[in-house]
Amino acid sequence: MKKGWLFAAAALLLAGIAICVASMATLGFRFSALSTEAYETNTYSVEGKIKRISIDAETDKITLLPAKDGKCKVVCSETKKITHEVTEKNGELSIRTEDKRTWVDQIGLHLGTPKIAVYLPAGAYDQIVIETDTGDIDIPAEFSFAALQIHGDTSDVDCRADVSGAMEIALSTGDITLAELDAGSLSLSVSTGIVTVDSVNCKGGVDIHVSTGKTRLNGLQCASLRTDGSTGDITLQDVVASGTFTIERSTGDVRFENSDASEIYVTTSTGEVTGSLRSEKVFITRSDTGRQDVPKSVTGGRCEITTDTGDIEITVP
Repeated sequence: MKKGWLFAAAALLLAGIAICVASMATLGFRFSALSTEAYETNTYSVEGKIKRISIDAETDKITLLPAKDGKCKVVCSETKKITHEVTEKNGELSIRTEDKRTWVDQIGLHLGTPKIAVYLPAGAYDQIVIETDTGDIDIPAEFSFAALQIHGDTSDVDCRADVSGAMEIALSTGDITLAELDAGSLSLSVSTGIVTVDSVNCKGGVDIHVSTGKTRLNGLQCASLRTDGSTGDITLQDVVASGTFTIERSTGDVRFENSDASEIYVTTSTGEVTGSLRSEKVFITRSDTGRQDVPKSVTGGRCEITTDTGDIEITVP
């Protein structure tokens, strides 16, 4: 009797799978067609000369794009109850998500990614400020700003735009990628995520905070670098600071590859400090349980490395 019930259950399961596959085949395997919330694309034309951009979004993927015709417009994904207010006043373009849903409206299957595409004439702008909940952000190299500020909860940020003043990006969960740009100063913060800085020239200081996640710095030129984190490795490849490196990690390795600063201070609890520096240093090292292998040089700036558990191995050409 038990075997009969098992065969019957298996048959019903296979029949259900067959029905699901047939239904999806009818829809061309477009899973978005199952969504109970249909998006439509609406375009907002914007008049006036834009100097500043302010975006307050929720789940939209936000992308800045150069306008081929030189005219500003905003293209948004919207539903009947999720719309956007797009205005221009005194040179400031403001985009704000308006969510009129009740809790009952949010029950259902919501598939697809809403989007905000901002078309602007390529060139320089005074400021851009973006607040988002769960939307990714892409800012290409065709734009530049005097100041940039981005705050997000669950978002990935990819920025290639120059920022002559302060660039501040703070995320709860998400990755930050900066590549091939100039900046006045950098302040980057993620609770859980990866920070990648590649081919960046920063006139001022760089401040990076990571709670859980890796930090990858490659080809960074700056006045000084200060970074702290709880869990995660940090790699510095071809990173040069005219001032100091100050690196603190609780759990994570620190790796130098052909990098240098006038003075270097590294503190880790659980992690190794290894790699190569460009110039001689006066090394002051301490490891409670690890091996220490550094040059016995007596010239150069101060290089102080302290670990609780972990090896210290540094070479100088």
